[in-house]
Amino acid sequence: VPVAESKPVKLWLNGEIEDFLKKRHRSYQIAVFTKSDQKWMEYRTLRNQVISRLISSEKSFYFNLIQNSSSQDISEIIKSN
Repeated sequence: VPVAESKPVKLWLNGEIEDFLKKRHRSYQIAVFTKSDQKWMEYRTLRNQVISRLISSEKSFYFNLIQNSSSQDISEIIKSN
């Protein structure tokens, strides 16, 4: 029986971003169900906020990682990603 590979853990995800992801998903479900233009606008706003927070969180994660690592550690980090 083949074993499914697990997804790599994204260390920059925090509880706040995960809450936003849940809100975005719920907002999408409501927008699809109601077909309301207002609900679609709410979904798009949440989607853009989530993307913005993900990008800034990932940037700050790698910035802090590089600031607190030696050059050898940095090369290992780059190779692993």
